[in-house]
Amino acid sequence: MINPNVLVIGKSGVGKSTLLNYIFGSEIQKTGTGAPQSPKEFKKCRYKYDEDLIINIYDTWGLEAGKKEEWTELIEKEIKRHNSLDIFQWFNTILFCFSAGSDVAEEYELEILKSLIKDKNHVVVCITNCKNIQDPSAIKLKNRIIKETKTAENNIVFVNSKRAKNIGQSEATEPFGKEDVLRAVTNNLWRTFESKIPYEAEKNIKRLCDECKDLLFKETDTIIKSNIFTEMAKFRINKNINKIEYIVNDKSNELKRNVEANIRNMYFDAFKYYQQLAKKYLPSAYINDFASAANGINYEFNAKYVLKKDIEVFLNIMRGNAVNVKKNFKNEKKFDLSDALLGLKKAFLPQKYLREQIKIGIGEHIDSFKTYFIGVNKEFEKKASMLVIE
Repeated sequence: MINPNVLVIGKSGVGKSTLLNYIFGSEIQKTGTGAPQSPKEFKKCRYKYDEDLIINIYDTWGLEAGKKEEWTELIEKEIKRHNSLDIFQWFNTILFCFSAGSDVAEEYELEILKSLIKDKNHVVVCITNCKNIQDPSAIKLKNRIIKETKTAENNIVFVNSKRAKNIGQSEATEPFGKEDVLRAVTNNLWRTFESKIPYEAEKNIKRLCDECKDLLFKETDTIIKSNIFTEMAKFRINKNINKIEYIVNDKSNELKRNVEANIRNMYFDAFKYYQQLAKKYLPSAYINDFASAANGINYEFNAKYVLKKDIEVFLNIMRGNAVNVKKNFKNEKKFDLSDALLGLKKAFLPQKYLREQIKIGIGEHIDSFKTYFIGVNKEFEKKASMLVIE
């Protein structure tokens, strides 16, 4: 059973409730005239399209005067919540309703619409209360929406949800647009995943890499602050450098596993969903490719290389001072021991500088993982775009 999710949003009075009743053929919500019809929460309804397809409809309360910030926050929060769940909970289509009767699109509405499109949501703009498909007000509104939000023209639908006779009309306008809306919902069940999964996958790759980087900055910084300076004083540099290398490489391997599991599961669910839609066999190689690609990366962090030049200078200075100390003691010559110790002290690399160099090295190391996985994700995006629902 396929259960796509459709989110319906729009200002109060644009005819959202009437639109839903018209399209889905049952009184799924009470209707009114211009007044808010729902509590400030999402109401979930179900519509049986056919034996294999039941559509989950999420209806929002219509925007009321003076509450645009609250309305915007509610919508963004709900979409974000669904995006944080498995892909079967994502919104396949967002029906954004405007009214030809008002002939006005508010700036904040257009900003929300642009933001939704930017985040790879499949948005269908429903212009309600149209007199006919040549309605001048609807055309004017459509042109503004296209110009300011870059909405594709084929994602804008003219709708009249109920039979009505307007002033100046000799005959009543019959309802129209239902088939176009349903076509937009059903024909794009796969398109949402085709475009949004690579987008969300890349966001996850960046998030996981950045979280790993931040964690490594803190852990290695703690080692440098608490150990490296004193250990250097004891001529035990390698022990601490090796410790940093071990931690970075251990966390890098954990990062590989986390990215592989996160992204592989996302694509696995997507291809499983595709199988349901297409009712055809999908090569299992698609599902395992990401795991193979993740295992193909083998970048080792080498802290010695990061600090190589500075460490070599430091060791040479230390060796020189140690030789001088030994020589003077052996010859029993008088010398100022404080000068020799001062020379050793000057040889120590400043903690701040060490921390900066290690941080730069770790940043470049994790960024190399990020770049690699984003490249792999781009290849999967190409594969996803080749899957066509027949």
